[in-house]
Amino acid sequence: MPGNLPSGKKDRPGDPGGRGLTKESGWKRWGVRLLGIPVLAVILLFVDLPSVVVHFSRIRFQPFLLAALLVLPVYLLKSLRWKTLLWIQGVRFGAGQALLSYLAANFIAFITPGRIGEVVKALYVREATGERISRVIPTVVADRIFDVYLLLLVSLGGFVSFSLAGSGLLWAVILTAAGVIGFTVLLFVKAVAMSITAFFLRLNFLQKYRERVMEAVEEYFRSARLLLDRRLGIGLLLTLAAYLALFLAAHLLAVSARLDLNFWQVTFMLSVANTLSFLPISISGIGTRDAFLVLFFIRIGRSAESALVFSALILVTVFLLGGVYGFIAYLIKPLRWRSPGSGNTR
Repeated sequence: MPGNLPSGKKDRPGDPGGRGLTKESGWKRWGVRLLGIPVLAVILLFVDLPSVVVHFSRIRFQPFLLAALLVLPVYLLKSLRWKTLLWIQGVRFGAGQALLSYLAANFIAFITPGRIGEVVKALYVREATGERISRVIPTVVADRIFDVYLLLLVSLGGFVSFSLAGSGLLWAVILTAAGVIGFTVLLFVKAVAMSITAFFLRLNFLQKYRERVMEAVEEYFRSARLLLDRRLGIGLLLTLAAYLALFLAAHLLAVSARLDLNFWQVTFMLSVANTLSFLPISISGIGTRDAFLVLFFIRIGRSAESALVFSALILVTVFLLGGVYGFIAYLIKPLRWRSPGSGNTR
């Protein structure tokens, strides 16, 4: 785990020469992460942009404001869920600390593909309590698993309900589900994780890290086992409450845009859109969300232009506004990033 690896600029795993990643490899990674933007550009070429502007001009302010206000309780409920996971592990972390840390981590996750920036929550706990990252990371993983599995279940149910079994997007969701299940096995089935870790540690330039990495993995799984507790039911209830608020907010967005959509249609669309946002090919689902919504709107007899308006409202309210809340939280509770050479590996 990151908190247990040796520090320093030289001889990093995957970089035996200590030179860091090349500019070319960095550009390739970002090229993959930004694939959603050209997808959105192509969509914009085939829609009536003046009609999109007209749709925006007809947005009603009151339901839009109510939707925006509902976003904060979503994060409050999710932060309480994460605090519950820390409580199960015996880590003391106040509700206020959890909310600010959760929002700040969400801000960083907002600008990272696949929302990988959420691991920052573990850094906040380490800073406040001195707990090792390998002990706290299981709570971050479990917190995200609550979200992903609920979204996947609703998404797959929606594909059946709306007779979209032959849709290519169904395969995207199925592949995402397979990846999530595989990732869950890797992170919670010790035998699998230890075998894969041992395999990679055979590489010459990783030999020197073997003892520390294996120790970190052992500690991770000791910590993960603590989460197998009946109090996880509290986390499930908080997840359902959080997503009920989120789906209601999305329905209010549809009302504000004067779209004739029922609550279940909106719930299904938002679930798939959020599921696709976990794919590391776009930032905050830009492009992937738009493509799905356009296809689904056309399927139910709505216009592609109204789909883009709804997608933009989701981006602004759920993602951008959440990012703003997170940025404010980060200003209130900035993370004291420790330099690699500080010698603190906790």
